[in-house]
Amino acid sequence: MLRKMLVVAALLSVAAVSSPASACSAPACAAVSFVPQSVETADEIPVVPENGATLAIERWSGAVRSSTVRATIVRDGASTEVELTADGPVVHLDGALEGDVWTVRETHACTDSLQSQEGTTTVRIGPPADAPTTLGTLHADAPVRREVTVADASGPCSSTIDSIAVDLHVTLDEHTDAWGALLRYETLVDGEVFLHGTSTLGGSVPAVVFVACEAPTPGQLVSDLEEGTHVVQRRAFLPGSDEPIASDEIEIELDCGDVEEPDEEVPPASPVVSVCSVSSPGARASSGAFALLAAAMIALGVRRRRA
Repeated sequence: MLRKMLVVAALLSVAAVSSPASACSAPACAAVSFVPQSVETADEIPVVPENGATLAIERWSGAVRSSTVRATIVRDGASTEVELTADGPVVHLDGALEGDVWTVRETHACTDSLQSQEGTTTVRIGPPADAPTTLGTLHADAPVRREVTVADASGPCSSTIDSIAVDLHVTLDEHTDAWGALLRYETLVDGEVFLHGTSTLGGSVPAVVFVACEAPTPGQLVSDLEEGTHVVQRRAFLPGSDEPIASDEIEIELDCGDVEEPDEEVPPASPVVSVCSVSSPGARASSGAFALLAAAMIALGVRRRRA
């Protein structure tokens, strides 16, 4: 149970990692983000089924002194303002109908700051859809020898390490596709959650599973996964649900000695991917990386003690 809680904490904290030169510390008060999170520059907004109109809410700051959730509903050309109630980590869009456009805003103040922050997202309500029972088909790219970005507790929030890495992709099952915007993902390697391969984005975004080909520096938080053949799987969760929706299992081979380095220079791959639309990039990146460091250090410690 403890490990699952830590992994969930890491999933909630997966934000764009700040540059190695920046200090890794959380801001006094940061805005929330939602799953799904709309992006202002995108041409399309996320679509959620009418019978699944529930958003996950991710908090980056510490203790919240006050919080309100409001929504603007556009229906048949008319606009209505309503107040919503956050049920822990989820917000239910009660009364949502197909064709609606909901813009949801969460505003809060923090106990240790005079600041207030607002997070917002916009979703379109699609037709009702059958609840998914299987995630889809898992595919693995060929292993590549490359630098992978990992969390680093020695001062910077992140640094790179020479690794053999495989990108995993999911082709969503047709019954799952309508729910894709709502899904949170995790990666299993040999039946255990691979902390560094987590992602809160959709199945089209690859997860990264890797083995370090060099000894990590004292501050680098790197999985103790060893070279060899491993069984991998992707699982996803809908907001407010603990029931996993799983892909099939496949085998991958990770061997630092058997794969040639690419001819062209490949930029360092980050195994953590952000779903955030960031209004203050420095604050959000710093907060996410700080939380990831904490969760990763504890989770890796628990694993080693058990071993």
